[in-house]
Amino acid sequence: MIRAVNRSKLFLVDIFRKTNALKFYHEFLKTQWLSYEQIKKMQWEKLIKLLHHAYKNVPYFHKLFVENDIHPHDIKSINDFRKIPVLTKDIIRENFEDMLSKNIKIFKPYKKSTGGSTGKPLIYFMDRKSRSAQWATLYRLWHIGGWNPGEKIVYLGGTSLFPSLAEFKKGIYAKLNNWLVLSAFHMSDYNMQQWVNEIRRSGAKFMYSYANSAYILANFIKDNNIKDIPIKAVFTTCEPLLPKYRETIENVFSCDVFDFYGANDGGGYAFECDVHKGLHCVSEKCFIEVVKEDGAIAGDGEIGEIVSTDLLNYAMPFIRYKVEDLAIVDSSLCKCGRSLPLLKNIIGRSHDFITSKHGDKVHGFFFSYMFQKINWINQFYVVQKNDEELSVYLKPNYNPPPEEVKYIESLLKRKFTGMQIEIIITKNLPKTSGSKFRYVINKTLS
Repeated sequence: MIRAVNRSKLFLVDIFRKTNALKFYHEFLKTQWLSYEQIKKMQWEKLIKLLHHAYKNVPYFHKLFVENDIHPHDIKSINDFRKIPVLTKDIIRENFEDMLSKNIKIFKPYKKSTGGSTGKPLIYFMDRKSRSAQWATLYRLWHIGGWNPGEKIVYLGGTSLFPSLAEFKKGIYAKLNNWLVLSAFHMSDYNMQQWVNEIRRSGAKFMYSYANSAYILANFIKDNNIKDIPIKAVFTTCEPLLPKYRETIENVFSCDVFDFYGANDGGGYAFECDVHKGLHCVSEKCFIEVVKEDGAIAGDGEIGEIVSTDLLNYAMPFIRYKVEDLAIVDSSLCKCGRSLPLLKNIIGRSHDFITSKHGDKVHGFFFSYMFQKINWINQFYVVQKNDEELSVYLKPNYNPPPEEVKYIESLLKRKFTGMQIEIIITKNLPKTSGSKFRYVINKTLS
């Protein structure tokens, strides 16, 4: 009876949100088991249909195709498709009106914006199908972790996770979804103790959270020797799931952690299954390419920038859109039996690197691997102020031995020859306006 009531609430959520998420969810539970050839065929048919729509109805793409002597009829292969120039945030801002479909209203568009963590937020529109598939993708991920539609879930995050609604509507929306909403903006010890009590009372068995926020809450629970929070699965998103984060969350909650990658503006999504050997691209909704700096497609094990095409957003098509995230390619098939393509890892924003004095790029994962086995380091935050200065903020679990701090400084000076290295021990690390955590900031790029 409880499950039936919860399911009926999700039907009301679809009405409230003007989506068909449950319909897509049930479709996705079936399509994930299609063969590799069937998935590619389905994806290609959606892609060609989108290109014809964009050529006919979207002024920016019509002009772009004409200028580059491209017609949808001529696109017969992936190589033909890759002749289309990439789309960037700056291009969208400069051509905003021309990016909209001339018949946009029939697609019931929904206005959204990015968090703006790397600069000015990007305003864009998603149509009803794209937005429905976005939620269905989440439902499928939660289902893999054991969730059934309508079951209670802890929802810990900021503005990227929870829609912009009036407070009264937020309350109704959360209740219909059966969410216990906790704010990543207010993670004080006092608040987290109240949250623990609320989680106990709610009976929630699942948590969907910013990766860093789940890690902070897990540390609070561990430090206070709390043992009675029976979470079955934690789903992390919005920030890189560092190895130390995953290990801590898994150990504290005694459950699996499932990572989720979502780039709403480009429609690119990928999710971790129960094999935990990478993230499956959501091929029913997006076509993802991983492109190296020289423009070539990244091979197995290579790092490249994600270029995503939203196959369902006809209101404002995103075709070959540079998301500004980096990923590692994995060409193997997953042992789970799903033929949806794999990304080995999402390693963060394309801006999340430090530039050495000699011009070498060092990605933020260097610091993650360097610090993950040092027990007293809880979190870190690295800021490159200019070509000469590098500040490394370390949040400790306890007062660190001075000689270990000096040793870290010496390692960094060896790595970043000629740069001034500043190590700062602090209890508080900054977050973005959306309460996400970025562990590397390169101010020379802003």
